[in-house]
Amino acid sequence: LDVGPDSDADGIPDAWEYQQAGDLDTLTDGGHDEDGDGVLDVYEYPADTDPLDEGEWLHIDPVEFGIGTNTLWWNCRPTRLYRVEATNDATATNAWLDVGGGLLGPSLASPAQAFVPVPAGTPVFQYYRVRAIVPLGE
Repeated sequence: LDVGPDSDADGIPDAWEYQQAGDLDTLTDGGHDEDGDGVLDVYEYPADTDPLDEGEWLHIDPVEFGIGTNTLWWNCRPTRLYRVEATNDATATNAWLDVGGGLLGPSLASPAQAFVPVPAGTPVFQYYRVRAIVPLGE
């Protein structure tokens, strides 16, 4: 996937850096978090969140636990696809399973929602995450 030039080699496409910050110096790779929201600049691009707004980051809020179905809500962008994953061991790197039925298209409204079936015998409290996926056309 070629997302265009990255002349400063920070892992963030130049076009997105110019769109968000107006230059190639404000946002950087490594451990830099320009807005202090806990999300590194290099990870704001895949989520298409504002790297200069500490109140804007990809997160699930809230999770509604129900009998047979849990409902997840998250802020979404029309420029991204999403995958809902769950695990019972948040420390295991390969234990995350797709529980949202594959890639979910962008919602017409934000926050988006996903209904996650909870099979019989599944522990009530699982860890969930929503991964933003950059479409091939971008």
